Amino acid sequence: MEPPQDPLIQAASAFPARLYEVIGNCYGLSNAPRVWYNKVRDTLLAAGFHQHSFDRCLFYHLDENQQLDAILIVHVDDFMATYSQTFPLHTLEEMFEWGSVTKVDEQTPGEYRGKEIQLVKQDGKFVYKVTQKKFLDNLTEGKIKVGRLQQSPELTPSEWQEMRSVCGCLQWIGGQTRPDVSSTASLAHRGHETDINDLKKLHEALKYAKMTADSGLTFPAVPLGKSSVIVTFADSGWANAARFSSQFGVMIVLCPAQVTEKTCYGFPLDWKSGRSPRICRSTLAAEACAADEGTDRSCFLNMFLTELLFPKQAKMGEMRMSALHVTDAKSLYDVLIAENPVLSEKRATMNVRSVQQVLAPSLRPSWLQMV
Repeated sequence: MEPPQDPLIQAASAFPARLYEVIGNCYGLSNAPRVWYNKVRDTLLAAGFHQHSFDRCLFYHLDENQQLDAILIVHVDDFMATYSQTFPLHTLEEMFEWGSVTKVDEQTPGEYRGKEIQLVKQDGKFVYKVTQKKFLDNLTEGKIKVGRLQQSPELTPSEWQEMRSVCGCLQWIGGQTRPDVSSTASLAHRGHETDINDLKKLHEALKYAKMTADSGLTFPAVPLGKSSVIVTFADSGWANAARFSSQFGVMIVLCPAQVTEKTCYGFPLDWKSGRSPRICRSTLAAEACAADEGTDRSCFLNMFLTELLFPKQAKMGEMRMSALHVTDAKSLYDVLIAENPVLSEKRATMNVRSVQQVLAPSLRPSWLQMV
């Protein structure tokens, strides 16, 4: 590498040689991200952290009794960690030369990758709130021009550009902190069939999100441990989306063990609103597709948490956490508890068997509940 040649460098004689070999991390080089990642990984592993076998940017620490006492996630040079009181925090503090450090408490909020993190007290217990207020406050609400709805519903080139912009913003916050706008962002995008009424719905959803910018994810005081239960809610409409596709919704929360006996708080682990990968010929088929999507995501989370809490590497495919699947479709419930279900749409049988394989190896009724 040739040294910098600006007047200040030359006056200081900082680089006397004409050519230098780069042996460390130097941004601008194609391998810079990998060199930096390797340094972070090697440093954390040397300090006693373990690298998660699913997420290579998540590191966790176990105490002498093999109990989880710290988790850390890395995004380039931004780190976020949570830890117990028994974790030797100085290990982390002395690991790198930190540019800035924020310790979130009641008086000090934090920010990570565009999301605000607050620790607040509700009913005498601490809860975390995660919002994207700054992002929403910086967005400008759009409006449909007066009389536009009485004209041709086809979008103009400028309206297409506006639609993509608003839809992209809603998809971003919907996947990060606002599950409540996810379905609107998904349903309003109907490919070439998208029209001015869909753009109107997107504008209304963005207006609602800005009016409720203080809302977001709330993580209540729910204990996390080996006895926790992963609860999956899955539902679907039938032929209610573009080109007769079916829209489904999945919400997965973590609850205490008492959730099988009484109503309990839970905190969100994962969610999605999307369209079934195929055209379903019945409500039962659409519900089966949604249930299959829910159990797929639940399995991933089960293996993920199994590595952290037991520990057992997630890549081994073992699921130690208790799981519960909830449905409001009586027809789906009936076929899932049947030993040999009969379905008119044969492709739905694969979805049903997939769900049964995951949740009911012994066909016990406790893993599936009707609401």
